[in-house]
Amino acid sequence: MLNGGYDIGALGFATPDTLHLLAEVLKIAFADRAAASADPAFVHVQFGKLLSKGYAAERRITMDRT
Repeated sequence: MLNGGYDIGALGFATPDTLHLLAEVLKIAFADRAAASADPAFVHVQFGKLLSKGYAAERRITMDRT
């Protein structure tokens, strides 16, 4: 099943490729969380952008697939 641009099922369970992809995804997720963690009473957090498919596609381009 293709989910978010990668066929996770085809990579296999706990394979090096799957674990590498997971590590790359977590790096992006933690970076985005750090950038967006703020009190919404004082800082405008663009949730719509963070949740958009376009933003996800932009972030996928930055992933190290080697």
